[in-house]
Amino acid sequence: MEQDAAGVRLVMGACPEALIAYSAAAHDERASSQVSLFGEAAALPAPRLPQPEIQPLSAVVGLSLGQERFIGTLLTLFAGIALILTGVGIYGVISYNARRRTREIGNHIIGIVGARQKELLILEEEMGQGAFTPLLHCFSSRAVLAERGLAIGAYVSFSGILTFRSADAIRSAERALERAALVRREARNALYLTLHTQYFNLRQAQNDLAISQATLALRERQLQIVTAQNQAGTATLSDLLTAQQNLDTARSGLVSTQGAVEIARLTLAGTLGLNPQNLGQPSTLPSEPELPSENLEALLQRAYVHRSDLLRTQLQLQDAEENLASAQRDRLIPNAALSAGYSTGGNNAASVSAGLDFKSGTASLSGAVPLVQGSGGAPQAQGWNVGLSLSVPIFDPVSDSRINSTQTALQATRQALETTRKAAELDVRQKYQSLQTAKASIAAARAGLNAANQSLRTAQARLQAGTGTSVDVQAAQLNQLQAQRNLEAALIQAQLAALALQNALGTDLTASLGGTR
Repeated sequence: MEQDAAGVRLVMGACPEALIAYSAAAHDERASSQVSLFGEAAALPAPRLPQPEIQPLSAVVGLSLGQERFIGTLLTLFAGIALILTGVGIYGVISYNARRRTREIGNHIIGIVGARQKELLILEEEMGQGAFTPLLHCFSSRAVLAERGLAIGAYVSFSGILTFRSADAIRSAERALERAALVRREARNALYLTLHTQYFNLRQAQNDLAISQATLALRERQLQIVTAQNQAGTATLSDLLTAQQNLDTARSGLVSTQGAVEIARLTLAGTLGLNPQNLGQPSTLPSEPELPSENLEALLQRAYVHRSDLLRTQLQLQDAEENLASAQRDRLIPNAALSAGYSTGGNNAASVSAGLDFKSGTASLSGAVPLVQGSGGAPQAQGWNVGLSLSVPIFDPVSDSRINSTQTALQATRQALETTRKAAELDVRQKYQSLQTAKASIAAARAGLNAANQSLRTAQARLQAGTGTSVDVQAAQLNQLQAQRNLEAALIQAQLAALALQNALGTDLTASLGGTR
């Protein structure tokens, strides 16, 4: 038996024996004991040491590698999420490219997210050019649009956004975007009509200026003749004063038309955002429009489909219906939540847990890793735990009040849609009548021009025959200018009336100018 410097005794027997090491300070009796590997242990005083915890080797290895395995599990989970997001992104790019292509060789498939009414109209037009098989992918719109899609032989996919909690908000944002596009189209149409009106106003002002100049020249010539006649005694002073008054009126009219031309030029330049000095002459002549080939009832049906104010009100009606459906759904659907977690076990256990709220559609993921090794407390058990909570609303005055308010809003929107529909019908009828009236005015103005041309030819013939004067020819030329101006004004009025009718029908007047981009 030997004793080292730390006071530890080493006992060795004659037979193969085990060595037992313990501190001499832990015992009052300084005695040694010998235990044979093949015999019974001698009576020894019980050492004051903690009893060892007997565990399988696999458990010991598991505890030592628990943190590393948990970190590996988290990395695997995050890598899987990244892979899913990558797949969704690739799918989105492919879906976007497929949506831009409307026709393909062979069996055509069209992906439409949301399947709005505009896309269905495009599909119906394309089907008229040649049958193909469309696909309404990730359909999340109304049942009416789904029925229209099925009626043209399309397949409807209800996966994706339909089951997403925020589908209502996304559809509402989509409808808001459509309303903004309709407002933009209305603004562009209004600007288009304004530019046409201001352009033709400038042209008419220049025509009036030419007529004023010709009138002034005629009045000056007439005053010269009356003055000469007065001096010869063949004209009275009253005739001279009348001629002088006509000249003054012509001069005043010339000043007025010059100011009208300048104002018209400044107005058009301001609308175009140009310098008035850089604004050229309005050389484009108005053209005579044709009446629409459809009858009035067909025009009304066309307006019901394409008018911006009706489409905006219909989108508001869809919002009201979606709000009511959402309120009723929230009132009936119970609050349910599912949670699951896993713990590695032990005093320094790491854990991961996930939860899913079925009503809100939100999922949560959390993990816990001990940063400081603990020594006290009962060790946690290793394994899975699952929890489910469910609550059913029986008396919910807040939800009931929301349902009542959405029902009231829905009724108000329906009444607004009916009012807008009647206003649209009246507007189309008025614009159609205005176009017919303007067309009739063209015929009257053209007849007046023919009469003025005949009067000019007669005056010229009388001048050549010596029975007329140059003043008569000059007056006939002035009448011809006035008749030409009246005909051009009638053409302008008819062209503006035709544009106003197309705007009332919901036509995009700027489509040929790139107005849809």
